[in-house]
Amino acid sequence: MVCRSSSPTGPFSDQTGDNCLTGNGGTLVLGSHGSNVYAPGGQGVLYDLDMGRSVIYYHYVNPNIGYDYWQF
Repeated sequence: MVCRSSSPTGPFSDQTGDNCLTGNGGTLVLGSHGSNVYAPGGQGVLYDLDMGRSVIYYHYVNPNIGYDYWQF
């Protein structure tokens, strides 16, 4: 979940304008989706010179494989 502000000290609001400091706000950027992408996170952004645009990358758990670190 993310929130934005024009100031580093707030106020912080989500995409719909809800206050994020009340516990009700936040815009989902990346969530579980499909049957194989569970708990995505650890994301980053890079610029792909071949594609000529920014790309987001992230890791996730594939429940069809397993949840332990050694299962990949």
